[in-house]
Amino acid sequence: MDRTDLIQERFPFPHDPKGWFCVGLAKELAPGRIESRSFMGREVILFRTASGVPALMDAYCPHMGAHMGKGGEVCGESVRCPFHYFEFEPKGTCVATPYGGPAPRSARARTWPVVEKNGLLFAWHHPEESPPEFELPELPTAGFEGPMSHAWSLRTHPQEISENSVDIGHFGVVHRYTDVEERAPLRVEQFVLHISYAFRRAVEVLGLRLGSIRTDFDGEVHGLGYSYVNSLVKNLGVRSLHLVLPTPTRPGETELRIVLWTRMEPVSAGFMRWIPKFFASPLTMYFAFLGYRNDVSQDISVWENKIYLHPPALAKGDGPIGRYRAWCRQFYPHLRGVPPAEGSEIAAR
Repeated sequence: MDRTDLIQERFPFPHDPKGWFCVGLAKELAPGRIESRSFMGREVILFRTASGVPALMDAYCPHMGAHMGKGGEVCGESVRCPFHYFEFEPKGTCVATPYGGPAPRSARARTWPVVEKNGLLFAWHHPEESPPEFELPELPTAGFEGPMSHAWSLRTHPQEISENSVDIGHFGVVHRYTDVEERAPLRVEQFVLHISYAFRRAVEVLGLRLGSIRTDFDGEVHGLGYSYVNSLVKNLGVRSLHLVLPTPTRPGETELRIVLWTRMEPVSAGFMRWIPKFFASPLTMYFAFLGYRNDVSQDISVWENKIYLHPPALAKGDGPIGRYRAWCRQFYPHLRGVPPAEGSEIAAR
């Protein structure tokens, strides 16, 4: 088959996979606040009740279609539509109308389960509205500086972003890492991938190369919306926790949020041990985040301009991309019963 026949549209998989996806920072959603969002190709509202319960709900009132993020308000434990004052509690049930008496049974708003983890808000999405099938971990952030966070709006898909975690070949080309090694083979659980790598990277200050540092990292990919990396730079004595959080907003568009915490190890190595901790910790946090944001930025042009090829012409050294793609299929209930694409035997490599 001619290779050009294998080039499909940029994202030949559904734009709304099942899983947990970040919808905001918890500290930015005070009780009584409503924010309008795009999520999985829908307009939604994110709000917090007076008692502190976060909720994600379809933006359009099921009564007569008004946008509840445009003039609506939180009233105690419910959100009130600005058009007819119908009120909905966080699970979508209409609990009050201005007319008295029971609300129409059809006046029920679609909602998504929301949890708070490490100061972040995550919503569970399933195309068939099924309940959560797995939980996200609580990260051990006690004693760490941070978090620091940054978000981009990108023309890509979460599967493409998470694929970088197993694409060993791009580490040297795009990020200029050297001595890349796989510290342990890819391990697959039902909803989680476990990865473990090491690499070296140059240290430059004002254009002067001061040597290199080795980073060991262990990562977990929980579905297509949550990737976690625990990394250690031994010769500086710096440990950091990284999150990569891609969330589909509209078809072909994804909000990518990164989050970072850092900690000086009890016995720091190298010149860092001569810097007072009260100064070294925030300084380390600042420069580590600059480096993290820069590394992710290096991928953006590729993500926004590439197409998805399946099967790809994999070469030795690319990493376990086939196994990753086979694992991804479970997050698309839309593909139930659809056979894998021709050539998907790469999944076994």
